[in-house]
Amino acid sequence: MKKYLITAASLFCSLLMYAQQGFVSVGGDTKSAGGSVSFSVGQVDYNYYSNGSSLVIEGLQQPYEISGPLPITLLYFKANATKENAVILNWSTTSENNNDYFTIERSRDASIFEKVTSVLSKGNSTINQDYAATDFQPYQGASYYRLTQTDKDGKFSLSQIEKVLLGGSQFTATASPNPTRDIVQLRINGEINKTLNYLLFDISGKVLMKANIANSVTPINLGNLAQGTYLLKIMQEGKSVQTFKILKQN
Repeated sequence: MKKYLITAASLFCSLLMYAQQGFVSVGGDTKSAGGSVSFSVGQVDYNYYSNGSSLVIEGLQQPYEISGPLPITLLYFKANATKENAVILNWSTTSENNNDYFTIERSRDASIFEKVTSVLSKGNSTINQDYAATDFQPYQGASYYRLTQTDKDGKFSLSQIEKVLLGGSQFTATASPNPTRDIVQLRINGEINKTLNYLLFDISGKVLMKANIANSVTPINLGNLAQGTYLLKIMQEGKSVQTFKILKQN
Protein backbone atom coordinates (compact mmCIF):
# COMPACT_ATOMS: atom_id res chain seq x y z
CA MET A 1 0.00 0.00 0.00
CA LYS A 2 2.81 2.41 0.90
CA LYS A 3 4.41 1.73 -2.52
CA TYR A 4 1.18 2.70 -4.33
CA LEU A 5 0.82 5.91 -2.27
CA ILE A 6 4.37 6.95 -3.08
CA THR A 7 3.79 6.27 -6.80
CA ALA A 8 0.53 8.27 -6.82
CA ALA A 9 2.15 11.18 -5.02
CA SER A 10 5.03 11.20 -7.51
CA LEU A 11 2.60 11.18 -10.44
CA PHE A 12 0.58 14.07 -8.93
CA CYS A 13 3.71 16.18 -8.44
CA SER A 14 4.80 15.51 -12.02
CA LEU A 15 1.41 16.61 -13.35
CA LEU A 16 1.49 19.72 -11.15
CA MET A 17 4.97 20.65 -12.41
CA TYR A 18 3.83 20.15 -16.02
CA ALA A 19 0.74 22.33 -15.47
CA GLN A 20 2.85 25.08 -13.98
CA GLN A 21 5.19 24.92 -16.95
CA GLY A 22 2.22 25.15 -19.31
CA PHE A 23 0.76 28.35 -17.81
CA VAL A 24 2.60 31.58 -16.97
CA SER A 25 0.66 34.38 -15.34
CA VAL A 26 2.62 37.30 -16.74
CA GLY A 27 4.39 38.33 -19.90
CA GLY A 28 5.40 41.25 -22.07
CA ASP A 29 6.92 42.68 -25.20
CA THR A 30 10.03 44.79 -25.46
CA LYS A 31 11.18 46.44 -28.69
CA SER A 32 14.20 48.59 -29.50
CA ALA A 33 16.62 49.12 -32.36
CA GLY A 34 18.14 45.69 -31.78
CA GLY A 35 14.96 43.65 -32.19
CA SER A 36 11.95 42.51 -30.17
CA VAL A 37 10.95 39.78 -27.70
CA SER A 38 7.51 38.74 -26.45
CA PHE A 39 6.70 36.10 -23.87
CA SER A 40 3.69 34.67 -22.00
CA VAL A 41 0.62 32.49 -22.18
CA GLY A 42 -3.03 33.17 -21.35
CA GLN A 43 -5.58 35.54 -22.83
CA VAL A 44 -4.44 38.70 -24.60
CA ASP A 45 -4.63 41.63 -22.17
CA TYR A 46 -1.90 44.23 -22.02
CA ASN A 47 -0.84 47.85 -21.54
CA TYR A 48 0.97 49.82 -24.24
CA TYR A 49 3.70 52.40 -23.62
CA SER A 50 5.75 54.26 -26.24
CA ASN A 51 8.05 57.28 -26.40
CA GLY A 52 8.58 57.24 -30.16
CA SER A 53 11.94 55.45 -30.27
CA SER A 54 11.09 52.57 -27.94
CA LEU A 55 8.01 50.51 -27.15
CA VAL A 56 7.01 48.40 -24.16
CA ILE A 57 3.86 46.25 -23.98
CA GLU A 58 3.18 44.51 -20.67
CA GLY A 59 0.56 42.02 -19.55
CA LEU A 60 -0.87 38.66 -20.63
CA GLN A 61 -0.17 37.80 -24.26
CA GLN A 62 0.27 34.99 -26.79
CA PRO A 63 2.83 33.17 -27.45
CA TYR A 64 6.65 33.28 -27.32
CA GLU A 65 8.55 34.65 -30.34
CA ILE A 66 11.80 36.36 -31.27
CA SER A 67 11.93 38.64 -34.32
CA GLY A 68 14.73 40.37 -36.19
CA PRO A 69 15.57 44.08 -36.50
CA LEU A 70 12.71 46.56 -36.48
CA PRO A 71 11.55 47.92 -39.88
CA ILE A 72 12.32 51.48 -38.75
CA THR A 73 13.92 53.43 -35.93
CA LEU A 74 11.82 56.55 -35.40
CA LEU A 75 13.77 59.62 -34.33
CA TYR A 76 10.75 61.86 -33.73
CA PHE A 77 7.13 62.52 -34.73
CA LYS A 78 5.68 66.03 -34.32
CA ALA A 79 2.39 67.78 -35.11
CA ASN A 80 2.10 71.58 -35.29
CA ALA A 81 -0.76 73.92 -36.22
CA THR A 82 -0.35 76.68 -38.80
CA LYS A 83 -1.94 80.14 -38.96
CA GLU A 84 -4.17 78.82 -41.75
CA ASN A 85 -5.71 76.23 -39.37
CA ALA A 86 -3.89 73.30 -40.97
CA VAL A 87 -1.65 70.80 -39.17
CA ILE A 88 1.86 69.99 -40.35
CA LEU A 89 3.12 66.49 -39.46
CA ASN A 90 6.88 65.91 -39.47
CA TRP A 91 8.83 62.77 -38.64
CA SER A 92 12.28 61.35 -39.16
CA THR A 93 13.82 57.88 -39.14
CA THR A 94 17.44 56.94 -38.46
CA SER A 95 17.14 53.54 -40.17
CA GLU A 96 14.63 51.66 -42.34
CA ASN A 97 14.55 47.99 -43.32
CA ASN A 98 11.68 46.38 -45.24
CA ASN A 99 9.48 49.41 -44.49
CA ASP A 100 6.59 49.92 -46.94
CA TYR A 101 4.69 53.09 -45.97
CA PHE A 102 3.53 55.42 -43.19
CA THR A 103 -0.04 56.39 -42.33
CA ILE A 104 -1.08 59.60 -40.57
CA GLU A 105 -4.12 59.04 -38.36
CA ARG A 106 -6.30 61.58 -36.56
CA SER A 107 -8.68 61.32 -33.59
CA ARG A 108 -11.03 63.52 -31.57
CA ASP A 109 -10.48 61.62 -28.32
CA ALA A 110 -7.08 59.85 -28.69
CA SER A 111 -9.00 56.56 -28.81
CA ILE A 112 -10.75 56.11 -32.17
CA PHE A 113 -8.51 57.09 -35.11
CA GLU A 114 -9.19 57.67 -38.81
CA LYS A 115 -6.80 57.80 -41.74
CA VAL A 116 -5.67 61.22 -42.99
CA THR A 117 -3.07 60.26 -45.61
CA SER A 118 -0.30 57.78 -46.42
CA VAL A 119 3.34 58.40 -47.35
CA LEU A 120 5.54 55.82 -49.05
CA SER A 121 8.86 54.82 -47.50
CA LYS A 122 12.02 56.17 -49.11
CA GLY A 123 13.47 52.65 -49.07
CA ASN A 124 16.02 50.78 -47.00
CA SER A 125 18.38 53.21 -45.32
CA THR A 126 20.85 53.58 -42.47
CA ILE A 127 20.87 57.40 -42.53
CA ASN A 128 18.29 59.94 -41.39
CA GLN A 129 15.24 60.22 -43.62
CA ASP A 130 12.84 63.15 -43.16
CA TYR A 131 9.11 63.04 -43.98
CA ALA A 132 6.24 65.52 -43.90
CA ALA A 133 2.48 65.57 -44.50
CA THR A 134 -0.30 68.14 -44.02
CA ASP A 135 -3.81 67.77 -42.62
CA PHE A 136 -5.89 70.52 -44.24
CA GLN A 137 -9.10 69.58 -42.40
CA PRO A 138 -8.23 69.10 -38.71
CA TYR A 139 -10.88 69.16 -36.04
CA GLN A 140 -11.62 72.43 -34.31
CA GLY A 141 -10.49 72.26 -30.72
CA ALA A 142 -8.31 69.26 -29.91
CA SER A 143 -6.97 66.91 -32.57
CA TYR A 144 -4.82 63.88 -31.74
CA TYR A 145 -2.37 62.43 -34.26
CA ARG A 146 -0.33 59.27 -34.47
CA LEU A 147 1.96 57.73 -37.06
CA THR A 148 1.46 54.12 -38.13
CA GLN A 149 4.38 52.37 -39.83
CA THR A 150 3.57 49.35 -42.01
CA ASP A 151 6.26 47.02 -43.36
CA LYS A 152 6.13 44.92 -46.53
CA ASP A 153 4.96 41.87 -44.57
CA GLY A 154 1.89 43.75 -43.33
CA LYS A 155 3.13 44.15 -39.75
CA PHE A 156 2.85 47.60 -38.23
CA SER A 157 3.95 49.74 -35.29
CA LEU A 158 2.60 52.94 -33.74
CA SER A 159 4.23 56.19 -32.67
CA GLN A 160 3.38 58.24 -29.60
CA ILE A 161 0.25 60.42 -29.81
CA GLU A 162 0.61 64.15 -30.51
CA LYS A 163 -2.07 66.67 -29.44
CA VAL A 164 -2.84 69.85 -31.41
CA LEU A 165 -5.25 72.61 -30.37
CA LEU A 166 -7.03 74.60 -33.07
CA GLY A 167 -9.69 77.29 -33.01
CA GLY A 168 -8.85 78.52 -29.51
CA SER A 169 -9.62 82.07 -30.65
CA GLN A 170 -12.67 81.10 -32.70
CA PHE A 171 -15.25 83.06 -30.74
CA THR A 172 -17.27 86.25 -31.05
CA ALA A 173 -17.49 88.98 -28.44
CA THR A 174 -19.65 92.04 -27.85
CA ALA A 175 -19.31 95.01 -25.46
CA SER A 176 -22.46 96.88 -24.51
CA PRO A 177 -23.91 99.34 -23.81
CA ASN A 178 -21.59 101.57 -25.79
CA PRO A 179 -21.52 104.52 -25.08
CA THR A 180 -21.88 103.84 -21.34
CA ARG A 181 -21.99 105.81 -18.10
CA ASP A 182 -20.70 103.00 -15.86
CA ILE A 183 -20.98 99.25 -16.63
CA VAL A 184 -19.93 97.60 -19.88
CA GLN A 185 -20.98 93.97 -20.28
CA LEU A 186 -18.36 91.95 -22.14
CA ARG A 187 -20.05 88.89 -23.66
CA ILE A 188 -18.11 85.93 -25.07
CA ASN A 189 -19.77 83.45 -27.42
CA GLY A 190 -17.50 80.43 -27.78
CA GLU A 191 -14.90 78.47 -25.86
CA ILE A 192 -13.47 80.16 -22.77
CA ASN A 193 -10.13 78.97 -21.40
CA LYS A 194 -7.59 80.08 -18.81
CA THR A 195 -5.55 82.07 -21.33
CA LEU A 196 -8.36 84.56 -22.07
CA ASN A 197 -8.27 88.02 -20.44
CA TYR A 198 -9.00 91.68 -21.15
CA LEU A 199 -7.08 94.95 -20.92
CA LEU A 200 -8.57 98.45 -20.73
CA PHE A 201 -6.39 101.31 -22.06
CA ASP A 202 -6.81 105.07 -22.10
CA ILE A 203 -6.00 107.00 -25.29
CA SER A 204 -2.37 107.43 -24.21
CA GLY A 205 -1.91 103.63 -24.07
CA LYS A 206 -1.83 103.35 -20.28
CA VAL A 207 -3.31 100.13 -18.89
CA LEU A 208 -6.13 100.99 -16.48
CA MET A 209 -7.64 97.56 -15.88
CA LYS A 210 -6.63 93.95 -16.43
CA ALA A 211 -8.46 90.75 -15.51
CA ASN A 212 -9.05 87.18 -16.59
CA ILE A 213 -12.23 86.27 -18.45
CA ALA A 214 -13.74 83.28 -16.67
CA ASN A 215 -17.41 83.54 -17.67
CA SER A 216 -19.46 84.20 -20.78
CA VAL A 217 -20.51 87.57 -19.35
CA THR A 218 -17.97 89.84 -17.62
CA PRO A 219 -19.05 93.22 -16.19
CA ILE A 220 -16.46 96.01 -16.43
CA ASN A 221 -17.10 99.08 -14.28
CA LEU A 222 -16.03 102.38 -15.87
CA GLY A 223 -18.02 104.51 -13.42
CA ASN A 224 -14.95 106.09 -11.78
CA LEU A 225 -13.26 106.98 -15.07
CA ALA A 226 -13.38 110.40 -16.72
CA GLN A 227 -15.45 111.03 -19.79
CA GLY A 228 -13.59 110.04 -22.93
CA THR A 229 -12.56 107.23 -25.26
CA TYR A 230 -11.06 103.96 -24.06
CA LEU A 231 -9.81 100.80 -25.76
CA LEU A 232 -10.93 97.38 -24.53
CA LYS A 233 -8.74 94.54 -25.81
CA ILE A 234 -9.44 90.82 -25.53
CA MET A 235 -6.17 88.90 -25.19
CA GLN A 236 -5.37 85.22 -25.60
CA GLU A 237 -1.95 83.79 -24.79
CA GLY A 238 -0.54 87.32 -24.82
CA LYS A 239 -1.97 88.20 -28.25
CA SER A 240 -4.76 90.66 -29.05
CA VAL A 241 -7.68 88.89 -30.74
CA GLN A 242 -10.39 91.59 -30.61
CA THR A 243 -10.52 95.31 -29.73
CA PHE A 244 -13.45 97.60 -28.86
CA LYS A 245 -13.50 101.42 -28.72
CA ILE A 246 -15.55 102.33 -25.65
CA LEU A 247 -17.09 105.80 -25.21
CA LYS A 248 -17.48 106.80 -21.57
CA GLN A 249 -20.07 109.51 -20.78
CA ASN A 250 -20.89 111.36 -17.56
